[in-house]
Order: sequence, then structure tokens, then C-alpha cells
Amino acid sequence: EMLDPNTKKKMKKVGIGYFWGSGPTKIWLRAKYKVPEQVLNQPVAGGRISLGVNLEDRGEVYVNGELKQSFRRSSGFVTLTENAKPGEEFFIVISAERKDNDTGLLRDISLKYSVLEQLERRISGINESIGALDTLLAMSGEDPEKWRSVLNTAADSIDLDALQTGRIDEFYASLKK
Repeated sequence: EMLDPNTKKKMKKVGIGYFWGSGPTKIWLRAKYKVPEQVLNQPVAGGRISLGVNLEDRGEVYVNGELKQSFRRSSGFVTLTENAKPGEEFFIVISAERKDNDTGLLRDISLKYSVLEQLERRISGINESIGALDTLLAMSGEDPEKWRSVLNTAADSIDLDALQTGRIDEFYASLKK
């Protein structure tokens, strides 16, 4: 939620891609975050949870009333907890400021769970492999259409439903096909 500069009392909902170019140069965003029991069916208790913020032009992140980080030009990243306890709540406030003659943009706000780091690395590795394959095909001089059915079959074997529903082992197994 963002403090509405027109009323100075009410909050209005904003999201990723929110942009402000007129009116105040500084806006305030707030959220309450409650640690869940699980993320993608993986227990989060005892793990690290971090918050990433990406905006234009500068910002400050406060957690439970304490300034955790000031940043300029892009991203801030703060640890909410090193030892997550399901049900624990965090009150997050972000001060976002644009330059006088520029626009402000909320590019991204995301949570990162240590329990999902292995999954993130594996997916990143898949992306790198696909990029390398694309480069090799382009350098080979072969007609990419010749390989399209092979690549589509490989892509179709990845069980994205398993990933989205938290069946991580099934998702990993589909990557080996």
C-alpha cells in the first residue's frame, strides 16, 4: 500500500510497475508480512527470509520500525530473519524517492527463502543451458527449425505443474528426462 499524497491519511494499493512522475517526489509504501508454514510445500521454519526491493531512484527499507538499508539507483536487499518462525509478523515500510525532474518506478519487490535456493540454482542452470544451446545452434549454421521438435519435446517433459504445486522431487525428476 502507498500513502495517498492527496489525503495524507489513506493508503491505496499499488504494485510492481507502479510509477509516479508528478506530485510528491517521495512516496511511502507499507506492508505486513506473516511468515508462512511452507512455500511450495517446503517448510520455512528455521530458514532465512530476505526482502529484495528494486526501484528508481533511491529508497530506504524499514523493518519493524528499524532502518535496515538505504540504497540509491536500483536495488536494496535486507534479511528479515535468519531463523524463520511460522506466524511471525514483520511490518515493512519503504521510502521511495525520485529525482525532482524524473519519474519514480517500483520495479520489483520480492521475498527470497533459503529453503528454495537449491531450486533457484537448478532453474538458473537450466536457463544458462538453454542460452548456451541457442548460441551453439546459431553458430553451427544449422537450420534452427530442424531442432525445433527436439527442443519442444524436451520442454514439454518439464513438469511445471509439479513445481507450481510444490512437488519439487517430481519437478527435479522431470528435468532428467
